[in-house]
Amino acid sequence: MASKRKHSTLTLKDKLEVLKRLDKSEGVTKIGGSDDETQCDKKDVVPHADGAAAFDLALRYLEQQPDTTPADVLFMRRWRNYA
Repeated sequence: MASKRKHSTLTLKDKLEVLKRLDKSEGVTKIGGSDDETQCDKKDVVPHADGAAAFDLALRYLEQQPDTTPADVLFMRRWRNYA
C-alpha cells in the first residue's frame, strides 16, 4: 500500500544536521542552579517540521535494519506521530 503522506522538502544533509542537534541536545540550557528546570535558547530551537522530518528519517532507517524488532518500529512510529 502506497503512503499518501507528503514528504519533507529537507535534503538528507539537512535531516542529518537535525539528528545531530537532537543528539547533542543543543539549545537547552540550565536555569541558575536548578537541575530539573531547563530553558530553550531561542536561536537554537529546532523547528517542528525539522523535528518531524528527523523522526521520519529515523523510522525509515530502522525499517531498513535487519536486526530491528517490530517493537522498535512501533515505538518510533508513535514518536513520529506525536511530532
